[in-house]
Amino acid sequence: MKYTLNDALKSHFLRYRKMTPQDTVKLIYQSEFGPGHLIKDESYARARLSNERDDTLRDESVPTVEPIGGSACRINLASVPESLSTETLTKIFALSAGMFTGDERRFDSKLYEVYGLIEEKYAPFSRFEYSEFLKKYFAAGGGAVHHSIYYNALYRPAYRVVHSSFAALLPILSRLDRMISDGERFVLTIDGRCGAGKTTVADLLSRIYGCDVIHTDDFYSPDGVDAHLDFERLNREVDAKNDPFLIVEGSYSCHRNVDFGDVSIFVTASDEVRLDRLKKRNPDKYDALVTRRIPDEERYFAEEGIAENCDFSLDTSDI
Repeated sequence: MKYTLNDALKSHFLRYRKMTPQDTVKLIYQSEFGPGHLIKDESYARARLSNERDDTLRDESVPTVEPIGGSACRINLASVPESLSTETLTKIFALSAGMFTGDERRFDSKLYEVYGLIEEKYAPFSRFEYSEFLKKYFAAGGGAVHHSIYYNALYRPAYRVVHSSFAALLPILSRLDRMISDGERFVLTIDGRCGAGKTTVADLLSRIYGCDVIHTDDFYSPDGVDAHLDFERLNREVDAKNDPFLIVEGSYSCHRNVDFGDVSIFVTASDEVRLDRLKKRNPDKYDALVTRRIPDEERYFAEEGIAENCDFSLDTSDI
Protein backbone atom coordinates (compact mmCIF):
# COMPACT_ATOMS: atom_id res chain seq x y z
CA MET A 1 0.00 0.00 0.00
CA LYS A 2 1.37 3.39 -1.00
CA TYR A 3 1.03 6.08 1.63
CA THR A 4 -0.32 9.41 0.49
CA LEU A 5 0.99 12.52 2.18
CA ASN A 6 -2.35 12.76 3.99
CA ASP A 7 -1.93 9.22 5.36
CA ALA A 8 1.63 9.95 6.44
CA LEU A 9 0.75 13.19 8.20
CA LYS A 10 -2.09 11.53 10.10
CA SER A 11 0.23 8.75 11.22
CA HIS A 12 2.94 11.15 12.34
CA PHE A 13 0.53 13.49 14.11
CA LEU A 14 -0.83 10.54 16.09
CA ARG A 15 2.60 9.18 16.99
CA TYR A 16 4.37 12.49 17.61
CA ARG A 17 1.80 14.54 19.45
CA LYS A 18 4.21 17.42 20.01
CA MET A 19 4.98 17.99 16.34
CA THR A 20 5.15 21.67 15.48
CA PRO A 21 4.40 23.42 12.18
CA GLN A 22 8.16 23.45 11.56
CA ASP A 23 8.41 19.65 11.86
CA THR A 24 5.40 19.30 9.58
CA VAL A 25 6.96 21.45 6.87
CA LYS A 26 10.16 19.42 7.20
CA LEU A 27 8.24 16.19 6.59
CA ILE A 28 6.45 17.64 3.57
CA TYR A 29 9.72 18.93 2.14
CA GLN A 30 11.33 15.50 2.51
CA SER A 31 8.28 13.85 0.95
CA GLU A 32 8.55 16.05 -2.13
CA PHE A 33 12.31 16.49 -2.58
CA GLY A 34 13.77 13.44 -0.85
CA PRO A 35 17.28 13.56 0.60
CA GLY A 36 19.03 15.19 -2.37
CA HIS A 37 19.90 18.39 -0.54
CA LEU A 38 21.81 16.37 2.06
CA ILE A 39 24.11 14.42 -0.29
CA LYS A 40 27.09 16.54 -1.24
CA ASP A 41 29.86 13.99 -0.68
CA GLU A 42 29.13 10.28 -0.21
CA SER A 43 32.22 9.62 1.94
CA TYR A 44 31.26 12.48 4.25
CA ALA A 45 27.68 11.17 4.40
CA ARG A 46 29.01 7.71 5.32
CA ALA A 47 31.21 9.05 8.13
CA ARG A 48 28.37 11.15 9.49
CA LEU A 49 25.98 8.21 9.41
CA SER A 50 28.52 5.99 11.17
CA ASN A 51 28.88 8.51 13.99
CA GLU A 52 25.13 8.94 14.27
CA ARG A 53 24.54 5.19 14.47
CA ASP A 54 27.12 4.96 17.24
CA ASP A 55 25.33 7.71 19.18
CA THR A 56 21.81 6.34 18.71
CA LEU A 57 20.41 4.02 21.39
CA ARG A 58 18.61 0.96 20.08
CA ASP A 59 14.89 1.01 20.60
CA GLU A 60 12.89 -1.79 18.99
CA SER A 61 9.64 0.04 19.76
CA VAL A 62 10.53 2.63 17.11
CA PRO A 63 9.20 1.63 13.68
CA THR A 64 12.12 0.96 11.35
CA VAL A 65 10.28 2.34 8.32
CA GLU A 66 7.97 5.35 8.48
CA PRO A 67 6.32 6.40 5.20
CA ILE A 68 6.23 10.17 4.72
CA GLY A 69 4.10 10.26 1.60
CA GLY A 70 4.55 9.45 -2.06
CA SER A 71 7.77 7.57 -2.72
CA ALA A 72 9.64 8.65 0.41
CA CYS A 73 10.12 7.08 3.81
CA ARG A 74 12.28 7.54 6.87
CA ILE A 75 14.55 4.71 8.03
CA ASN A 76 14.99 5.06 11.80
CA LEU A 77 18.48 4.24 13.06
CA ALA A 78 17.19 3.19 16.48
CA SER A 79 15.66 0.02 15.07
CA VAL A 80 17.36 -0.53 11.72
CA PRO A 81 18.67 -4.13 11.48
CA GLU A 82 22.06 -4.26 13.14
CA SER A 83 23.53 -6.42 10.38
CA LEU A 84 22.66 -3.75 7.79
CA SER A 85 26.02 -2.12 7.15
CA THR A 86 26.59 1.61 7.24
CA GLU A 87 28.06 1.25 3.76
CA THR A 88 24.80 -0.20 2.41
CA LEU A 89 22.59 2.30 4.22
CA THR A 90 24.71 5.16 2.87
CA LYS A 91 24.46 3.71 -0.62
CA ILE A 92 20.66 3.52 -0.62
CA PHE A 93 20.57 7.02 0.88
CA ALA A 94 22.78 8.31 -1.94
CA LEU A 95 20.90 6.40 -4.66
CA SER A 96 17.60 7.74 -3.31
CA ALA A 97 18.84 11.29 -3.77
CA GLY A 98 18.74 10.85 -7.53
CA MET A 99 15.25 9.32 -7.55
CA PHE A 100 13.33 12.45 -6.55
CA THR A 101 12.69 15.29 -8.96
CA GLY A 102 10.67 17.56 -6.70
CA ASP A 103 8.47 20.43 -7.80
CA GLU A 104 8.10 23.76 -5.99
CA ARG A 105 4.48 24.26 -7.03
CA ARG A 106 3.53 20.79 -5.91
CA PHE A 107 5.38 21.36 -2.65
CA ASP A 108 3.48 24.60 -2.02
CA SER A 109 0.22 22.79 -2.75
CA LYS A 110 1.11 20.06 -0.26
CA LEU A 111 1.76 22.63 2.46
CA TYR A 112 -1.88 23.71 2.24
CA GLU A 113 -3.17 20.15 2.66
CA VAL A 114 -2.34 20.54 6.33
CA TYR A 115 -5.22 22.94 6.88
CA GLY A 116 -7.69 20.14 6.24
CA LEU A 117 -6.03 18.00 8.91
CA ILE A 118 -6.13 20.90 11.33
CA GLU A 119 -9.86 21.19 10.77
CA GLU A 120 -10.24 17.42 11.31
CA LYS A 121 -8.39 17.79 14.65
CA TYR A 122 -5.48 15.57 13.59
CA ALA A 123 -2.80 18.24 13.79
CA PRO A 124 -1.42 19.02 17.26
CA PHE A 125 -1.37 22.75 16.55
CA SER A 126 -3.86 25.43 15.53
CA ARG A 127 -4.60 27.02 12.19
CA PHE A 128 -3.20 30.29 13.54
CA GLU A 129 0.09 28.67 14.61
CA TYR A 130 0.53 27.00 11.24
CA SER A 131 -0.30 30.16 9.29
CA GLU A 132 2.14 32.21 11.33
CA PHE A 133 4.91 29.71 10.74
CA LEU A 134 4.26 29.66 6.97
CA LYS A 135 4.45 33.46 6.84
CA LYS A 136 7.88 33.40 8.47
CA TYR A 137 8.96 30.42 6.40
CA PHE A 138 8.18 32.05 3.06
CA ALA A 139 9.58 35.39 4.20
CA ALA A 140 12.88 33.61 4.95
CA GLY A 141 12.95 32.10 1.46
CA GLY A 142 11.49 28.65 2.16
CA GLY A 143 13.60 25.56 1.48
CA ALA A 144 14.69 22.78 3.83
CA VAL A 145 14.29 23.28 7.57
CA HIS A 146 15.56 21.53 10.69
CA HIS A 147 13.38 19.82 13.27
CA SER A 148 12.14 22.11 16.02
CA ILE A 149 14.05 22.16 19.31
CA TYR A 150 10.94 20.67 20.97
CA TYR A 151 10.80 17.72 18.58
CA ASN A 152 14.54 17.10 18.93
CA ALA A 153 14.35 17.14 22.73
CA LEU A 154 11.31 14.85 22.97
CA TYR A 155 11.88 12.34 20.18
CA ARG A 156 15.63 12.51 19.43
CA PRO A 157 15.11 11.83 15.71
CA ALA A 158 17.85 9.81 14.01
CA TYR A 159 16.89 8.63 10.55
CA ARG A 160 17.64 8.77 6.84
CA VAL A 161 15.14 9.56 4.11
CA VAL A 162 15.21 7.01 1.29
CA HIS A 163 13.09 6.05 -1.68
CA SER A 164 10.36 3.64 -0.60
CA SER A 165 11.49 1.02 -3.13
CA PHE A 166 14.45 0.32 -0.83
CA ALA A 167 12.35 -0.06 2.32
CA ALA A 168 10.94 -3.47 1.33
CA LEU A 169 14.49 -4.68 0.66
CA LEU A 170 15.82 -4.04 4.17
CA PRO A 171 15.53 -7.65 5.45
CA ILE A 172 17.20 -8.87 2.25
CA LEU A 173 19.97 -6.27 2.45
CA SER A 174 20.62 -7.22 6.07
CA ARG A 175 21.02 -10.89 5.12
CA LEU A 176 23.33 -10.06 2.22
CA ASP A 177 25.46 -7.75 4.36
CA ARG A 178 25.86 -10.49 6.95
CA MET A 179 26.99 -12.96 4.26
CA ILE A 180 29.38 -10.41 2.77
CA SER A 181 30.89 -9.68 6.18
CA ASP A 182 31.44 -13.42 6.66
CA GLY A 183 33.54 -13.44 3.50
CA GLU A 184 31.36 -15.96 1.70
CA ARG A 185 31.27 -16.41 -2.06
CA PHE A 186 27.57 -16.72 -2.90
CA VAL A 187 24.95 -16.52 -5.61
CA LEU A 188 21.62 -14.77 -5.10
CA THR A 189 18.76 -16.08 -7.24
CA ILE A 190 15.68 -13.97 -8.00
CA ASP A 191 12.76 -15.99 -9.32
CA GLY A 192 9.09 -15.13 -9.48
CA ARG A 193 6.04 -14.37 -11.51
CA CYS A 194 6.09 -12.92 -15.00
CA GLY A 195 5.84 -9.13 -14.79
CA ALA A 196 6.45 -9.07 -11.04
CA GLY A 197 9.61 -6.99 -11.29
CA LYS A 198 12.47 -9.49 -10.98
CA THR A 199 14.73 -7.41 -13.23
CA THR A 200 13.89 -4.23 -11.32
CA VAL A 201 14.83 -5.86 -8.01
CA ALA A 202 18.05 -7.23 -9.50
CA ASP A 203 18.92 -3.79 -10.85
CA LEU A 204 18.35 -2.14 -7.46
CA LEU A 205 20.56 -4.70 -5.72
CA SER A 206 23.22 -4.42 -8.40
CA ARG A 207 23.31 -0.65 -7.99
CA ILE A 208 23.73 -1.01 -4.24
CA TYR A 209 26.46 -3.64 -4.31
CA GLY A 210 28.05 -3.12 -7.71
CA CYS A 211 27.73 -6.83 -8.52
CA ASP A 212 27.12 -8.53 -11.86
CA VAL A 213 23.69 -9.81 -12.89
CA ILE A 214 23.04 -12.81 -15.10
CA HIS A 215 19.58 -12.85 -16.72
CA THR A 216 17.98 -16.21 -17.43
CA ASP A 217 16.20 -14.61 -20.40
CA ASP A 218 19.59 -14.66 -22.15
CA PHE A 219 19.52 -18.47 -22.03
CA TYR A 220 16.23 -18.98 -23.88
CA SER A 221 15.68 -19.38 -27.61
CA PRO A 222 14.71 -16.10 -29.35
CA ASP A 223 10.91 -16.18 -29.04
CA GLY A 224 11.09 -16.08 -25.22
CA VAL A 225 7.60 -17.54 -24.74
CA ASP A 226 7.54 -21.30 -25.42
CA ALA A 227 11.30 -21.73 -25.26
CA HIS A 228 13.03 -23.91 -22.70
CA LEU A 229 15.85 -22.65 -20.55
CA ASP A 230 19.30 -24.06 -21.36
CA PHE A 231 20.25 -25.02 -17.81
CA GLU A 232 23.56 -26.55 -18.82
CA ARG A 233 24.78 -23.34 -20.44
CA LEU A 234 23.45 -21.26 -17.53
CA ASN A 235 25.28 -23.43 -14.99
CA ARG A 236 28.52 -23.11 -16.96
CA GLU A 237 28.17 -19.33 -17.09
CA VAL A 238 27.66 -19.06 -13.34
CA ASP A 239 30.51 -21.47 -12.58
CA ALA A 240 32.87 -19.44 -14.75
CA LYS A 241 32.31 -16.33 -12.64
CA ASN A 242 34.70 -15.65 -9.78
CA ASP A 243 32.72 -12.78 -8.28
CA PRO A 244 32.30 -12.92 -4.49
CA PHE A 245 28.63 -11.99 -4.98
CA LEU A 246 26.62 -12.71 -8.12
CA ILE A 247 22.93 -12.28 -8.94
CA VAL A 248 21.05 -14.64 -11.24
CA GLU A 249 17.69 -13.17 -12.14
CA GLY A 250 14.73 -14.51 -14.05
CA SER A 251 12.15 -17.24 -14.38
CA TYR A 252 13.35 -20.75 -13.45
CA SER A 253 16.47 -19.45 -11.69
CA CYS A 254 15.43 -21.59 -8.68
CA HIS A 255 14.71 -24.68 -10.77
CA ARG A 256 16.00 -28.05 -9.49
CA ASN A 257 18.30 -28.22 -12.53
CA VAL A 258 20.41 -25.23 -11.47
CA ASP A 259 23.66 -25.93 -9.62
CA PHE A 260 23.76 -22.68 -7.64
CA GLY A 261 21.66 -20.52 -5.33
CA ASP A 262 22.80 -19.77 -1.79
CA VAL A 263 20.04 -17.28 -1.01
CA SER A 264 16.83 -16.78 -2.96
CA ILE A 265 14.02 -14.26 -3.44
CA PHE A 266 10.56 -15.01 -4.81
CA VAL A 267 9.13 -11.88 -6.43
CA THR A 268 5.41 -11.44 -6.89
CA ALA A 269 2.81 -8.70 -7.40
CA SER A 270 -0.92 -8.45 -7.81
CA ASP A 271 -2.39 -9.84 -11.03
CA GLU A 272 -3.61 -6.37 -11.99
CA VAL A 273 -0.16 -4.82 -11.63
CA ARG A 274 1.64 -7.66 -13.40
CA LEU A 275 -0.69 -7.78 -16.38
CA ASP A 276 -0.54 -4.01 -16.79
CA ARG A 277 3.27 -4.13 -16.78
CA LEU A 278 3.34 -6.95 -19.32
CA LYS A 279 0.93 -5.17 -21.65
CA LYS A 280 3.11 -2.05 -21.63
CA ARG A 281 6.41 -3.92 -21.85
CA ASN A 282 5.53 -6.66 -24.38
CA PRO A 283 2.37 -5.67 -26.26
CA ASP A 284 3.24 -7.92 -29.22
CA LYS A 285 3.78 -10.97 -26.99
CA TYR A 286 1.11 -10.20 -24.39
CA ASP A 287 -1.44 -12.81 -25.51
CA ALA A 288 1.19 -15.56 -25.71
CA LEU A 289 2.57 -14.64 -22.29
CA VAL A 290 -0.87 -14.79 -20.70
CA THR A 291 -2.05 -17.99 -22.40
CA ARG A 292 1.19 -20.00 -22.38
CA ARG A 293 4.12 -18.54 -20.40
CA ILE A 294 2.23 -17.63 -17.23
CA PRO A 295 0.38 -20.99 -16.91
CA ASP A 296 3.70 -22.84 -17.45
CA GLU A 297 5.36 -20.76 -14.74
CA GLU A 298 2.52 -21.33 -12.28
CA ARG A 299 2.81 -25.09 -12.78
CA TYR A 300 6.55 -24.84 -12.10
CA PHE A 301 5.98 -22.80 -8.92
CA ALA A 302 3.41 -25.31 -7.66
CA GLU A 303 5.31 -28.49 -8.57
CA GLU A 304 8.62 -27.35 -7.06
CA GLY A 305 7.25 -25.25 -4.20
CA ILE A 306 9.31 -22.27 -5.30
CA ALA A 307 7.45 -19.59 -3.33
CA GLU A 308 7.51 -21.67 -0.17
CA ASN A 309 11.17 -22.64 -0.42
CA CYS A 310 12.70 -19.26 -1.25
CA ASP A 311 14.41 -17.41 1.60
CA PHE A 312 12.46 -14.23 0.97
CA SER A 313 9.13 -13.30 -0.63
CA LEU A 314 8.89 -9.79 -2.05
CA ASP A 315 5.70 -8.12 -3.27
CA THR A 316 6.55 -5.35 -5.74
CA SER A 317 3.01 -4.09 -6.35
CA ASP A 318 3.90 -0.73 -4.82
CA ILE A 319 7.51 -0.49 -5.96
